[in-house]
Amino acid sequence: MTDTSRFLITTSDERSWDTEKPVLFLGEWCRLYNRESAWKSLDSEVCPEYGRNNNQQIKDFETIGVLYKKLVHELTQSLNSYHSVDHSERYWKILIGPWLYRFITILFNRWFTIKQAVEHFNINHTYLFDYSTDEIVPLDMMDFNYMHRTDEWNHVIYGMILSEIKDIECEKLESIKVSLKIKNENSKTQTQKFKKYIINNLEKLCSKLSKENDAFIISPYIPFKQHILLQLAFKQFPMVWHSHQSVVLSDKNISRKNIFLENKFHHGFVKFIREQIINQMPTAYVEGYNELQSHVDDLRWPKSPKVIFTANSFESDEIFKSWAASKVEKGVPYVVGQHGTYYGMNKYDTAEYLEIETADRFLTWGWEGSNKKYYPACALTCVGDKDGGYDPSGGLLLVELHVEHRDTPWDSSCL
Repeated sequence: MTDTSRFLITTSDERSWDTEKPVLFLGEWCRLYNRESAWKSLDSEVCPEYGRNNNQQIKDFETIGVLYKKLVHELTQSLNSYHSVDHSERYWKILIGPWLYRFITILFNRWFTIKQAVEHFNINHTYLFDYSTDEIVPLDMMDFNYMHRTDEWNHVIYGMILSEIKDIECEKLESIKVSLKIKNENSKTQTQKFKKYIINNLEKLCSKLSKENDAFIISPYIPFKQHILLQLAFKQFPMVWHSHQSVVLSDKNISRKNIFLENKFHHGFVKFIREQIINQMPTAYVEGYNELQSHVDDLRWPKSPKVIFTANSFESDEIFKSWAASKVEKGVPYVVGQHGTYYGMNKYDTAEYLEIETADRFLTWGWEGSNKKYYPACALTCVGDKDGGYDPSGGLLLVELHVEHRDTPWDSSCL
């Protein structure tokens, strides 16, 4: 541990900095390139990235996988009891799995990043923003995806972890109350509202021509022309189904405290994540679940589709996930198409893991694997493009990975 006492800075939000003291930046994400003038002259150190060691990456990935399986099993029982339903574990994996796995992964990274900093540096002080406890709960997966990429959300999470790990002086800035929420449905432009109105009414009109056992294809990631041809191949009227995403309102008469996750014999990160799952589970799965089901019941989608196929809606489309999960329970085949370009190459890809786990068949972009669910297909976005648009006299486009906002157990720059 270093001797110099330092003020801890956890995000790039300069309102939480104390530039009059020696500081410790939790990571490079705190030091924005376009704000170099604000941090370059400070007496500062930067924490080393968490998870650089390959063996540590393997261990962390396996740890999270085991924890996820245990928690989704427990939550299946707990949520069934809470909502007075009797759904299968696979149903809940399809509905809450994307959020649960990512939530565990992100909090794992935040926890051990702080833990590493506390163990290697002499931290004596930090600032915390004030916030509304109600706002820490996302509406749904899409809301969560926005929130966890913001400085405000991460700042709040780091504050929670600091209070659990070590007694560092955390001074709450009462004068600064941050908002963790995104704009609601009413903030949409008139053009967006009109477009949604047209799409909904077209779907309502065309749905009269669809059959109850039509193959259901939504967000397939293939060109529009090929989307139409695919449905014609199924000998059905071509339907371009759209997401019915909407803001899910919470029922204030229902208490999420009735969701039970045993936590008496746990400690450290496991105890923390179990508490926060209850505290931060999206409204769509708790207070808003009944309303979500009402939306599903009102859908004009096929009642008994011969197959369900998507390459995009499996993550953030709560209405689709709930609808698809209920159909899967009745034996409808569920096919997922590869969404990203580096699937099959990254053995630590959490997105690939979840998509394959919940699907009956997984269409890859041509590669093969040991999993029986894999079916080598092609790059879905290029279906029907025979020459690939190759220009022998053209230039070369070099595509490189961007750095995600630490969506992995380790700091994302450690690839």
